[in-house]
Amino acid sequence: MAVITEKAEITEKMKMTGTAEMAEVTEQKEMEVKAEMAKKNEMAEKMDMAEKKERKSSGKGKRKRVADFMLQNVMLGEAGEGFIDVLVKMLIVVVVGAVLMAIMRTAVPQLFTDMLTKVRGIFEV
Repeated sequence: MAVITEKAEITEKMKMTGTAEMAEVTEQKEMEVKAEMAKKNEMAEKMDMAEKKERKSSGKGKRKRVADFMLQNVMLGEAGEGFIDVLVKMLIVVVVGAVLMAIMRTAVPQLFTDMLTKVRGIFEV
């Protein structure tokens, strides 16, 4: 942001004075900014390459990604919501199954007495 402000100031001075010296100063500033940005981009690329190399060489990269993912979920407050959803679904299935078994037991009692005698026969010594 400071670079843009400096450039605007220099351009304003150029308009007021109309000298060629100011044009040279502006070009020098622009070249300095471009060189600085190129250095930053080069450093970022080197860091990215080093990080990729580290991930390939050891399993730390995957563990780091998993840890980051878990941390993001905790930060968002969604840590146990998947577990709770599964637990509620299992509870619904068990309750519906128990209701169906109770209805079938009253509707077809012979079926359940036959099943109980088979199970008792297996466990009798």
